Parts: sequence; structure tokens; C-alpha cells
Amino acid sequence: MAAFADGELSGDNAAFARVATWWMTREKSLVPLYFGGALEYGGAWNGNASDMVGTDLWPTASLFAGLSTPIGPVVLTGSVSEHGRSAVHFQLGHSF
Repeated sequence: MAAFADGELSGDNAAFARVATWWMTREKSLVPLYFGGALEYGGAWNGNASDMVGTDLWPTASLFAGLSTPIGPVVLTGSVSEHGRSAVHFQLGHSF
């Protein structure tokens, strides 16, 4: 969930769904430029799956811009969720 810090959502169980799209704006360029967005819905909770309540799940929206460079992708992402949660992520190279 892009609007949350690492470890901010934790529990014995998790649910997650994402719909994303992106497009390349300069296909024949030396450094292709990409734009995109995603909608996510999910969360984590302790206990059984039947213990989940609607407040355990969060909707999140993200927009990103990225470059495909010789050293790997360079991506800047901004994300927002309910109750003022937001995050900005910068990625240089591939994630493992």
C-alpha cells in the first residue's frame, strides 16, 4: 500500500488488490518517459479472516512518473489514502 510507511500496516492476515495503468510518452527517445496511476485497496489485521472489519481496509490512489535509463528505472510516486495519509517514494534502479 503505497500511502503507508514500511511496517505501518501489520498483522497475521492481509488482503490487497491493485488496478494500475501506465503509458510511455516518448517511445523512440534515448530515455523513454512513463506516466501512470494505481488504485489500491487492502490492509492487515490480527486474528482470523472472519475478524476483519471494514475499518481494517484502506483505499489508496497513486500517480507516478518514471524514466527508463541505462542504469535502471528512475521513478517518483505520490500516494494518498484516507484520513490524511500520504507518501512520496523515489526509486532508483530495480527493487529486489
